[in-house]
Amino acid sequence: MRIATWVLFLLSPLFSFGQTVERVNQKIERFQKRFPQEKLFVQTDKPYYALGETIWFKAWLTEARRLMPSNLSNTFYVDLLNPDGQVVATRNLKAEAGSAHADILILPQWPQGRYQIRAYTQYMRNFDPALIFQKELLIWNTELPYATPAPRQDFTLQFAPEGGDIVVGLPCRIGIKAVDQSGNGIDVSGKIVNDLGGVMTNFKTQRFGLGMFELQPRPDRKYFAELEYQGKILRKELPVVQPQGYTLKVFRPAREFVQVVARTTAPGGLKGAFMLGQMRGEVFWSQACQAGTDEQWKMPIDSLPEGVAQFTLFSASGQPLCERLIFIENPLVTHSASLKIISGSPALPHQKINLAFELKDAKNNPVKGSFAATVTDQAAVQWMPYGSDIRSYLLLQSDVRGRVENPVYFFDKANSDRYQLLDILLMTQGWRRFTWKEVLTDTLPDLTYASEKQGFLLTGKITKANQIDQLSTADLMLSINGPKPVIMPYSVEADGRFAYAIDLADTTSILLQASKPKSAQKGAKSKKKNELVVEDYGFSIWMDKPDAFPLKEAEHNTVDMAAPNIQTFVNHSRQMIKADTGKLLIAPNPLATATIKTRRKEAPLPNGVPSLPYGTPQHRIIMDSLPYLPNTSSSFDLITTQVSGVRRNGSSLNIRGAASFVADDKPLYLVDGSEVGEAQAASVRLGEIAFIDVLKNADEAAIYGSRGANGVVSIYTRRDGSVGRSSNDAGKEAGTQGKGSLSSKHPGYYHARQFYAPTYDSPNSKLDLRTTLHWQPVLNFNELGQSTFGFFTADKPTGFDVIVQGISEKGYPIMVKLSLPGNTK
Repeated sequence: MRIATWVLFLLSPLFSFGQTVERVNQKIERFQKRFPQEKLFVQTDKPYYALGETIWFKAWLTEARRLMPSNLSNTFYVDLLNPDGQVVATRNLKAEAGSAHADILILPQWPQGRYQIRAYTQYMRNFDPALIFQKELLIWNTELPYATPAPRQDFTLQFAPEGGDIVVGLPCRIGIKAVDQSGNGIDVSGKIVNDLGGVMTNFKTQRFGLGMFELQPRPDRKYFAELEYQGKILRKELPVVQPQGYTLKVFRPAREFVQVVARTTAPGGLKGAFMLGQMRGEVFWSQACQAGTDEQWKMPIDSLPEGVAQFTLFSASGQPLCERLIFIENPLVTHSASLKIISGSPALPHQKINLAFELKDAKNNPVKGSFAATVTDQAAVQWMPYGSDIRSYLLLQSDVRGRVENPVYFFDKANSDRYQLLDILLMTQGWRRFTWKEVLTDTLPDLTYASEKQGFLLTGKITKANQIDQLSTADLMLSINGPKPVIMPYSVEADGRFAYAIDLADTTSILLQASKPKSAQKGAKSKKKNELVVEDYGFSIWMDKPDAFPLKEAEHNTVDMAAPNIQTFVNHSRQMIKADTGKLLIAPNPLATATIKTRRKEAPLPNGVPSLPYGTPQHRIIMDSLPYLPNTSSSFDLITTQVSGVRRNGSSLNIRGAASFVADDKPLYLVDGSEVGEAQAASVRLGEIAFIDVLKNADEAAIYGSRGANGVVSIYTRRDGSVGRSSNDAGKEAGTQGKGSLSSKHPGYYHARQFYAPTYDSPNSKLDLRTTLHWQPVLNFNELGQSTFGFFTADKPTGFDVIVQGISEKGYPIMVKLSLPGNTK
């Protein structure tokens, strides 16, 4: 057996080898240029919720190769799907430096169950739906029992020969994966027998249903696995043994290198064949095979990034023969991060806790990045110990097919068996980004969805009036309504297609108008007697609509339903909801029959708004009752135009008539019954508002005591899923089509609300059983790679989990968790 040294193909003296590898390399590079890949990951503030709560989240959008901010798209979408797979909320987000954050209010009338959060760009929809980010969120109605589905008894047993085939006369490692119907590993054991009944070896799965055994197959024999499961004797045939062929073994005997072993029983041996290694579509290693039937290489990994590497053995003609995935863990590129408490006592209620996060690269140099932090109550919120995080998803899960159970287990250095198990996992799960057949035969997908680099992409076609198949040239004009109206011309060619890139900060009315091309109009004048010119014809404008989104299979069991944290969470959420709304959610009361006097007309309260802690105010602005909206996007400006005696005072409001004896003349601001700062109140978009109450006199605001001495501005957002108006669009209906024109409303980018948490710098008697104590979607770093943030403990400080996730400026994903002990008495 000869051990070959590791050399690049560019140094190889074999000209034909160099030509073949270059051809394969060119095809990979062409594929990557034509179809670059993107990845998305979403972090939520906690893994499960109660009806009426808010999902706070941050998403990172990267290109797949380097995990740097994507330069393909700056627009992406986050959907929330209910247990029936229907989209109940969507957030259109604009990536700034590769990330964006937002929130979704969970409406009280939604059903409880397993929801899915899905994130994607339009460009990502061109490829396998398995590449779309999706994860499960459990949502409870705290007044109803949660029915846990009974476990199913069926299971799947998979045998995967390393490299692809079992070949007569060649030793073979065979991976085992045994999972139940939810994709969770199960324990099985048994024996491998041949068709004559002879026992070849025994096998037993380890963690996550993973196991492995070795087999030396003999000619003309079949092999079977026999096992006992739940009292039944089961028998399953192994993959067919090939009379001749190739095998590939890849393993890591030392930290510094990977060993690659190629073997064959084919006539001519390995002569002319070659090895190629790629990671995320970039070739990092190739080597020619010499004459012989057995060859090995040692490949150093010091220059490789971390992630899933694909090794392939090719024939002399460039056809793939064997394939093996392996995970590269390289300490020379690994970043380090630390999270520690710097002040405060987590065991005391209403205490300010300050924390410090520090980030350094593999050379101990400070680095910055895009990170988010969440703090949850240990007694109520249970994070799965090895559930998915940003590192496991971007480096592992997003590049292999199928579900990966407890993926963070493979990244925890405290687990001595993690690399062995990960090696078996990658033996049983294939590469999901592309197949060699697609690349080598140029059978590449059509790009139905273009990338949105400069905002929303508005596409469609122009036809002759009411003739959908009769494409037409035209001069098209797009008019965008708003504070600064925009007019954008477009010359539609013979294919009838048009495309606009529009950057919309808010839901905006748009108008498309088609007319004869100027060249045709000139032709009509010069050739008026010529019947070739039609002087008066109309157009129809047809907007493209995305195809229905294929549903991915839900990944269940992301939360231990038997954990005591679940019941604590339900109890705390029930008490907090009751304290905030004065009622429970068994039968939400929409107050549909109540009528309130407004300045313009009487109207019922919007559907889904909870009961109010104060009485009927004298001044209420119901958004849907206004015949028009002033030309503003500010709720504060709207109030000044609708309620007499209220004026702007810098960034705040001043309510005349409020009896104040304090130096500060700012009113109390409430959003959905919770006290907020003026910045958060001012940031609520008009389209999200159901109504605004302004409490001017002492009687109306008496429930708030001295805090309401300067009046109260109480904003309630829509709870029925509807979207209100955000500009003066009276009389225009979405999608109205006229002769040669089309008017509609296009949703803009979502503006995230500010996370509210009480501060205890002054006394506050309000019940505080928060399960998410702090959410900070943006961490600011100094030049030393350090960031600080803080939060206040709640009424019952029983311990806290602090989780920080994100991506460094060098494209390295990181998750750090710090558990702070509390007072368990």
